[in-house]
Amino acid sequence: MSLLFFTGFDNYLIAQVLNGWWTTNNNNMGGGVNTINNTGRGGGGCFACTGGSNGFANLTKTLAPGDVNATLAGAFLVPNLTAQWTVMQVMDVATAQINVVINTDGTLAVRRGATVICGPTTAPNIVAPNSFYHIGVKTKIDPSAGTVDLYLNSNNVASATGVNTRNTANTSWNGVWYGGSSTGTVSGFKMDDIYVCDGTGPAPYNAFLGDCSATIVYQTADGNYLVWTPTPSGAHWSTLDEATPNDDTDYIEGVTTGDKDSWQFTLPSGRTILAVSDEQYIKQTAAGTRTSKEFFRSGGVDYEFATADSPTTSYLSFPHIRTTNPATGLPWVAGATVEFGIKVQS
Repeated sequence: MSLLFFTGFDNYLIAQVLNGWWTTNNNNMGGGVNTINNTGRGGGGCFACTGGSNGFANLTKTLAPGDVNATLAGAFLVPNLTAQWTVMQVMDVATAQINVVINTDGTLAVRRGATVICGPTTAPNIVAPNSFYHIGVKTKIDPSAGTVDLYLNSNNVASATGVNTRNTANTSWNGVWYGGSSTGTVSGFKMDDIYVCDGTGPAPYNAFLGDCSATIVYQTADGNYLVWTPTPSGAHWSTLDEATPNDDTDYIEGVTTGDKDSWQFTLPSGRTILAVSDEQYIKQTAAGTRTSKEFFRSGGVDYEFATADSPTTSYLSFPHIRTTNPATGLPWVAGATVEFGIKVQS
């Protein structure tokens, strides 16, 4: 899989974003807080910093890439250009291999440590405060044969080859850092519609995908399986269709190994769908180790996700990314009705 992660921050509270996805750092924000609100692109959700002064408003995530190539992208809004902003980092454990920065003149650049290795861009390829811009970077981590491509609103605005993109002792990466870091005021910073790819797998998912948006859809009907128990009682799909998960207020529960529950969804219409992520928000209530498996159902066949999920006694989010329809091997069809579900694995 070359598309490792994506989200549009559309249906979670900040505490729920941190459950299984990310860790957060709001060091020295002068009382500011990171939050999720509905001021993102198109009126949807976004990660935002409210209040506070200088410091960090960011999220980090550990990943398992298949090679030394990394593509990071997202939409960013900075509230000012009084100081340089760092908005993305390709990480090796806790150290950045490269950083994507917005300079005080609105130009973009990529750095290894304090050394500029790509850019800065020139006008008109610059950003201004208080507007969203889609920024992307594609890089190969290497001490001498590294490459960098920098993108602004889907345009390749700067490139570099034969450069040192390794800032640690390791020619590798295993995580990402997204957010806003500045010695200026971070209050008002926002980011939305982020994704991460490595260089494995088929095109186009092994490179920069352009300016993409993540759209959330909710259950619209019950599916083939209705074995789990809903609380409160009633239709299973409507127990689960809250815009924001409300934990133990509305939920379904499965106990016996092999028990399944499934629900129908309608994919967005009028667009090209590059991937679908059926995201399940799960915890276990029984003692011992319990696991579950997500599945897609089509034509009377259940296509289980490759790996099982291992919930804990606290709710965790488990995304299940599929770039093609498992039943056909073809791209997802916009506007189609699809069925996803969950099985008690063990």
